[in-house]
Amino acid sequence: MTNNHPTSQLKRLQLAALEFRDERNWAQWHHPKALGIGLFVEAGELAEHFQYHRDHELSDQLQANLAGVTEELCDVLYWLCIISHEAGIDLEQAFLHKMRKNRKPNESKGYISVDMDVPSTLESLAEMTELVQELRNKRGWHNQLDPRDLLYKLIEEIGEVAEHFQWAHDEELTAHLLEHQEDLADELADCLICVLLMVHTLQVQLEPAFMDKLAKNRLKYPV
Repeated sequence: MTNNHPTSQLKRLQLAALEFRDERNWAQWHHPKALGIGLFVEAGELAEHFQYHRDHELSDQLQANLAGVTEELCDVLYWLCIISHEAGIDLEQAFLHKMRKNRKPNESKGYISVDMDVPSTLESLAEMTELVQELRNKRGWHNQLDPRDLLYKLIEEIGEVAEHFQWAHDEELTAHLLEHQEDLADELADCLICVLLMVHTLQVQLEPAFMDKLAKNRLKYPV
């Protein structure tokens, strides 16, 4: 899965994440299970912002702590970028492939076919979000954007990523991930879709937020 479209926003964020990692020579610690755990940890830290708050309190609570919530979403995206790179997966193309699959009928879930175009490339995160929104609207899901429900969906999808890291020893895991690369790509794309929807719901500009978090981490972890 190779995408030669370096100007896309998502590709820029991934390259920035890899540059940050490689400046610190952290790739040596990024064996597959460590990458998976990194994603799980950040999802847990995101979930802390939703804990103990009832539905009627949650919107105000998230807005009051928007900077912290945004940073955790950026950290989740960071690990999606790193995992997809290490697994040889083009995350943008994985997203587009999953959107093509999502427009097809699914009898077990009662989904009918959706008539919508999915392009071969997308330059901006806003375009990716608009594509997800179009699918949701055509399926009548436009009201299903409650932040807590999106968090639960993200945790569900990360759990499906976790299944690829389960029951395999270190020396077996790289081969296992390669063998199941397409399935892993689908699960990472589902996680990305959830991140995009949460960012959209919270009205956050993802690229500047992501770069700000990397700048903050550069101060925290100087070379």
